[in-house]
Amino acid sequence: MGLRFDSPVPDSAIAECTRVRRERTGAGSEVSELSLGSTGLSRCGKRSSLDAFPNYEDLWARLCADYRDLREVLVSRGIPEPAAGEYELTYVNPVTAEEQWRQSRGRHRWPWGPLPYEPASGYLPDPDAVRSDLGFAMHDENGRPVGQLCVMLHQLRGECSEPLTALTIAARGVAGGVPVEKTKPCFDLAFEWVVRAFAAFYPSFAAGH
Repeated sequence: MGLRFDSPVPDSAIAECTRVRRERTGAGSEVSELSLGSTGLSRCGKRSSLDAFPNYEDLWARLCADYRDLREVLVSRGIPEPAAGEYELTYVNPVTAEEQWRQSRGRHRWPWGPLPYEPASGYLPDPDAVRSDLGFAMHDENGRPVGQLCVMLHQLRGECSEPLTALTIAARGVAGGVPVEKTKPCFDLAFEWVVRAFAAFYPSFAAGH
């Protein structure tokens, strides 16, 4: 979960905010899960298990707390607060070989068809990484376009024999220069579209929601 500011924040203010946070919380995971820079901030959450994603409302609350820390520094220095320019909500999910949604469905074959070249020719070996992307226009309840939903499937070949595959679902949009703490409706809509994507790709998820 992250925001890009509509104007940059001085690096000195970022450094002071980072120092204050480290003094208060230490150098543990709470700090490492925050990414704060002159152009924006983001907050990541770790899964407690393969079936438990970070709670969306908890992530939002932490993002707001992160911004309040930055705002205190800006106010103390007489620096104007930035507004929200863009927002993004991303979930990354490992894909197991048993998940049947990877199978071809009718004419919409995804993620991978045959390679466009023959590795046996000797010119190129098997690829070390494969990526497939799908893009969807997000719209609000009135049908107005508000952003883009990207569904990305990545396959990497590591040291193990089986390739490692991850499904990334990212909802992005323009916040329109509203105050950072008033971007909750933007993230709510992004979360709705992320849930839609999970329901589309994971029938068991759809059945439980």
